[in-house]
Amino acid sequence: FFEGALGGGNSSYCSGGASGLVTGMTSCTAAFVANNVGNMGISDAYDAWGSVSNGSFFTFGRTLTSDPISSAFGMMSGQTPSLATTISNGYGNYNAGFLQLTLTNWHGLTMKTNFTYSKALGTGNVVQATSSYATVDPWNLHNQYGPQYYDEKYNFNLFFNYEPPYYSGQKGIIGHVLGGWSFSPLFVYGSGFPVESNTATGDTGSFGESNTTYISTYENMVFNNSVPISGSAHFNTYGTNGCGTSGPGVNVSSNPNASCPANGGIFGDPIRNPILGLDGQIGGGGNFRGLPLWNLDLGVTKKIKVTERFSGSLYFDFTNVLNHMQPADPCFNAYDTSTWGVLGCGSNVQANTPRRLQLGLSFDF
Repeated sequence: FFEGALGGGNSSYCSGGASGLVTGMTSCTAAFVANNVGNMGISDAYDAWGSVSNGSFFTFGRTLTSDPISSAFGMMSGQTPSLATTISNGYGNYNAGFLQLTLTNWHGLTMKTNFTYSKALGTGNVVQATSSYATVDPWNLHNQYGPQYYDEKYNFNLFFNYEPPYYSGQKGIIGHVLGGWSFSPLFVYGSGFPVESNTATGDTGSFGESNTTYISTYENMVFNNSVPISGSAHFNTYGTNGCGTSGPGVNVSSNPNASCPANGGIFGDPIRNPILGLDGQIGGGGNFRGLPLWNLDLGVTKKIKVTERFSGSLYFDFTNVLNHMQPADPCFNAYDTSTWGVLGCGSNVQANTPRRLQLGLSFDF
């Protein structure tokens, strides 16, 4: 195929006569491999093909919309660098168990709590208006099937409002001080969301799907062996050889080098780029898991009775009342291994906001 497509052994491409090409090759196939060591090394099938399809030495017809157009005025620019169409032929499955407990005005306590145990799988659903999004394998949509990006195994919520029944009439000085209070905490917990392991090609190049500069997808790397990743933060932890070296040294792995594709995601790395014709079902929101997350908010209200016709209320609303620092999820990018496993991808480690207090006052008459 390459002998015919690239003009045979005496063509400028195969002989190395054109500028910047490897010389001394005995066939067009060997020339193609030699001139695409970078693309082939990171399993970038799209750019490897584009490097010859866009050239004047390509003897077959145009295969990409970005290929130059031959005209009386010479080779003109292609029609478009990319053309993406979003259609609704994906699918998904969501299965869950839901438990809820409600308590209403029991000695001043009203409470609602729920727990969800769930699994969300699918082909990576997006809204119809999404631009620049492709499937991993247009010939087999099931290769896109995996955990949805919003898949969360455990989710727990607890809300209650407690109004102590004591001194509710607010009679006397003690009644005005101790009566009229209510406390309303809100606690949420989640077990964490999937985190994608981005390929060295920036996704969509491994199987030749599309132009990686303009289009992306949920395309994950493949584990060559077990990858030691924990679900907690390790402080003052840096890797070597360019792995997990950015940021303040907070990593999800105690040893970033043990899982890092330091060589760009080749077979010898712990995790590698997917290979066309070998790997399948590499889609989904991610093959790593982000950190568990939790938060506690608190609302405190003090009602003040002045007369039967006139009263007021003080509001103390705390966001993140315990000032809990929720770490951001890590990054796993083969194209930038300096952020490998680094929480916050080398920038801000904290994903939530510090404690905030909002004060309010209202009058009723």
